[in-house]
Amino acid sequence: MELLFNYTLRLLPGLVLIGLLVALIPRIHSV
Repeated sequence: MELLFNYTLRLLPGLVLIGLLVALIPRIHSV
């Protein structure tokens, strides 16, 4: 269970970055 928690913590920053990229890319292309 602790291993799964550590794994999620490692993935979380990457998921946040992907979310930000997906949110920002359409705005960059529309400019």
